[in-house]
Amino acid sequence: MKYLHIMPPSQRMMKGYLIMLRKYFNWEEHTILFSSPASGSDKGMLLFENTIDFPQLGKGKIKKYLSFNKLFSQAEHIVFHQFIPNFSLLIFLFFHKKYLQKSIWVIWGIDLYNYKYESKHIKGRILNYIGKACRQYLGIPVVLLPTDIEVYEKEFGKRPVLCAPYGTADDIWKHLDELSQKDLQSEVPPIVNEKKESDSIIHNEYEEKPPLRILIGHNSHTFNRHAYILNQIERFSMENVEIHLPLSYGNGGTDHINDYPRMVEEYAKILFPNKVKVLKKLISKWDYDVFLSTIDIAILGAPRQNALGNIIRLLYMGKKVYLAPDNPLFYFLKEKGFTIYNIEDLKDISYEDFSLLPEQSEPNPWLKKYFGADSAARLWKQVFDYAEGKITFEEVNIP
Repeated sequence: MKYLHIMPPSQRMMKGYLIMLRKYFNWEEHTILFSSPASGSDKGMLLFENTIDFPQLGKGKIKKYLSFNKLFSQAEHIVFHQFIPNFSLLIFLFFHKKYLQKSIWVIWGIDLYNYKYESKHIKGRILNYIGKACRQYLGIPVVLLPTDIEVYEKEFGKRPVLCAPYGTADDIWKHLDELSQKDLQSEVPPIVNEKKESDSIIHNEYEEKPPLRILIGHNSHTFNRHAYILNQIERFSMENVEIHLPLSYGNGGTDHINDYPRMVEEYAKILFPNKVKVLKKLISKWDYDVFLSTIDIAILGAPRQNALGNIIRLLYMGKKVYLAPDNPLFYFLKEKGFTIYNIEDLKDISYEDFSLLPEQSEPNPWLKKYFGADSAARLWKQVFDYAEGKITFEEVNIP
């Protein structure tokens, strides 16, 4: 076995990557181990050949231990798509550093910002020590965007870091093109438009003009700073606006605020009565793109790289996007030629300026140049060639 990939069984996050592997590389060289049981619609991931569902490792810690040891020893290279192992696997890897040293670590946002356990108790401090030690032993770090290289080096030290995005399939770009050419103000997938009778939006004076649809955050992690954003635009509550809150996953994140989605929803409805729509269920990526196409303004307040897939799609469809200036993407995207708005300006902006939307134009070509499937595959070939010793780091192209 040349490559053993360990990844979540998520169609939303990983299906496109597997399709790219099959199209551009020798699929027989790649085995996929899902890090948790595939369930619901994600069971479709098991239709890919060379996949191992987590329950197939066996019942009980001993059987799983033996299965991990067998698979890891057979693999020439182990590719961790995010490194958030459970307690048992973390301890196993800590005492088997030889497996870490032949690994490729594809770094997600959670790896850089949210991997630590609560340190109030001795167990949390021990796990944080073990976790950081394991991450420093991981063989080849790979970031999805160059902006994460500096963040990685601050946390784990300076070393060669490669860069390769997961890429966006051609059919997705085509779908986004179709969506951006339509007036979809009223076309929202049924599951997104789901609401109680009490939440219905009735504004007779606005019947002839659709509301300004405002997206706040993209999940229910606290780093989205929902309350802060809502407070900044509260004065627009009497305008013809509609607030959209995707809260279908996250649940307070590492802050362990289990009621956070409910708290955000209730607070939004206090500030914007009868003008709030909440997305509480995960929907297909296809339908989510339709949903994003109906958004006029997206306000993503995370002070870190976050919501990259959302931002790519929103910018490609010509939407107005607000980011935090301490988010590395803020200046990075500006340098790539995008107009990015600063959330710090929301406190003083007039509604007239806030509601002024960008003129439609051709999408910035950098998006396809970097995130297109062909481009992503070329960068992933670099990763595999570097892992196999076919090229040196000096020969690697960092985009």
